[in-house]
Amino acid sequence: MQEIQFREHFDVVRNDVTAATSAFYTYMEINKFASEGQENYDKINRDAYFWMGQLYALQTTWFIVLGRLFDRGGYSIRKFLAATVAHKDLFSKGALAERKREAARQDNPEWLDEYLRTAWEPTAQDLQAIADSELPRRSGSNPTNRSGIRCSHITISVYRSMTYSGKRWSVISKTSCMTSIGYG
Repeated sequence: MQEIQFREHFDVVRNDVTAATSAFYTYMEINKFASEGQENYDKINRDAYFWMGQLYALQTTWFIVLGRLFDRGGYSIRKFLAATVAHKDLFSKGALAERKREAARQDNPEWLDEYLRTAWEPTAQDLQAIADSELPRRSGSNPTNRSGIRCSHITISVYRSMTYSGKRWSVISKTSCMTSIGYG
C-alpha cells in the first residue's frame, strides 16, 4: 500500500467519523434546546413534523455511518487499523521527515531536526495495541444479518410512526427485523 492509498482510506474513515459525530451532536442539541423551557418547546412544536423529520434523518445518518465504520467490508475502521499495522513504515520518523519537507517545499527546513527529535515514532507493538482495542463486533457469523441495533432501533421507530388509514403498514411488519424482535 502506498502512502496515497493509506491517506485516501484515512480520509474516508475521518469523514465518516465526522459525519456520525456531527449528526449525533446536532440531534442532541435539538433535543437539549427543546428541553430548556416551554418557549423553546413551543417553537419546535409549531413545525413538529419538520423537526421530527430532521431528528429522524440525523438519527438515520449516524446509524448508517456507524454501520459503515464497523462493518466488515468497505472502508471500515478494522480494515484501516489492519492497514496501519501492516504499513508501520508510514509512521517512521523518516517518512514523517519526507512529508514535512514536501509540505514546506524545502530540502531541509531549519525547524525539522528539532521537530523530529520530539516526534513520537510508534512501534509495531504500539500500532497493534491500537488495532486490538475493543471495537463493537457484530454477533454471529452471517455478515448479512442486520438484526442488531440498526435493525431494531430504526425499524421500530418507523413501524411505530407509520400508519395508513389507521392500520400499520403490513410490509414493515413482515420484515425479518420486525419478526426477529416480536413485532411481526
